[in-house]
Amino acid sequence: MVFIISKLNLRYFVSISAILTAIAIILIGSSTSLNAIYVISGLNGIFTVGIYVGIMAILSKSVPASLLPYSNKIMSIGGSLYNVVAYGLPALFVDFGLWRVPFLIAGGLSLIFGVLFFIALTRMKKYNV
Repeated sequence: MVFIISKLNLRYFVSISAILTAIAIILIGSSTSLNAIYVISGLNGIFTVGIYVGIMAILSKSVPASLLPYSNKIMSIGGSLYNVVAYGLPALFVDFGLWRVPFLIAGGLSLIFGVLFFIALTRMKKYNV
């Protein structure tokens, strides 16, 4: 796995993973078939792993080894909070018939994240990411 990650352009890898995650989340929110939601959720899990692995590779390249455990904790907290918002809020909205709205919001935010992440990494030439 390390060999494969070392050959990837992490700017594109993480940004594309985030954009694919955004599309999957929006599709979940707009889907009318439970089977489609299961399949799209599985694909979304794969895309999300791409984000996590890519960010870990970026942190490994640009953060001193002594700070890696701390940066990993921060990144994991962010991912956990995102999952609570993206998947917890729809459960609260079911009684109101609005379970799709949080998926559409989370998908839009993921799309913005993908674009902003690409821009930020493009400007981080110092770290050769």
